[in-house]
Amino acid sequence: MTAYADSGVIAKLYVPEPNSPEAARLVSSYAPPLALTHLQALEVRNALRLKVFRGEMTRAQLGRTLSRLAEDVRRGRWQLPRYALSDVYR
Repeated sequence: MTAYADSGVIAKLYVPEPNSPEAARLVSSYAPPLALTHLQALEVRNALRLKVFRGEMTRAQLGRTLSRLAEDVRRGRWQLPRYALSDVYR
């Protein structure tokens, strides 16, 4: 892993937002995998679910988007770092 992206940047890679092209350029300037911590993953999923609540996307779109995120993890775009949660919270 060589880079860490803010969850707001990650969300822009999966749903079109005004700064999505800039987010894509930024992330593509680093070789995969990029770190995806459990907190980032939670924040991204929550941001996407908020879009459903606000009516900005449908539940079906949410499902497809979450599937794309999971597939990118499986394919190695994102790497889930190994760490003890007790150390993180300490």
